[in-house]
Amino acid sequence: MYVSVPEAAAASMRPGLGAYLVLTQFPGRRFEGKVVRTANAIDLASRTLLTEVDVPNKTGELLPGGYAEVHLEVK
Repeated sequence: MYVSVPEAAAASMRPGLGAYLVLTQFPGRRFEGKVVRTANAIDLASRTLLTEVDVPNKTGELLPGGYAEVHLEVK
């Protein structure tokens, strides 16, 4: 999962940071994951940091191209 993180939270992004996804088609469920890497640069057009979150998907429930709400566990 690729996430565009607002510049204000960019300093908190680091590998191992916890994250979870919430999808409307799975009410009441959370899909746990972790930040694995970032672009290490702020996109000048959007003022965001491209961040990659790995989420296990052994059952194949999460389909490519889907929409999810991503929660990053920052203070």
